[in-house]
Amino acid sequence: MATKWRDIRRTHSPEVEERIRRSVEEAVIVMRLYQLREARNLTQVNLANVLEVNQGAVSRLEKRTDMYVSTLRSYIEAMAEGSRSKPSSRRRSRDRAV
Repeated sequence: MATKWRDIRRTHSPEVEERIRRSVEEAVIVMRLYQLREARNLTQVNLANVLEVNQGAVSRLEKRTDMYVSTLRSYIEAMAEGSRSKPSSRRRSRDRAV
């Protein structure tokens, strides 16, 4: 029988719970856009296809330190869409070469 998360959490002291919570918050703060993309198993090419831009534009976007909220929203929505319908960039490359 699988152990439920709530049962595991009950084993931690309040101090440990607080330390875990702070660690998670710190990790989220420093996560970069490229790390989010990679966590979703997307390449810059995949994301560029969904955004209808070139790969270089995605690269520049990921390196920016500030951007409009609408730009960030588009990037995140594209990641969600790209994960659902991940095009195979390798297959396309082979098709072009043929």
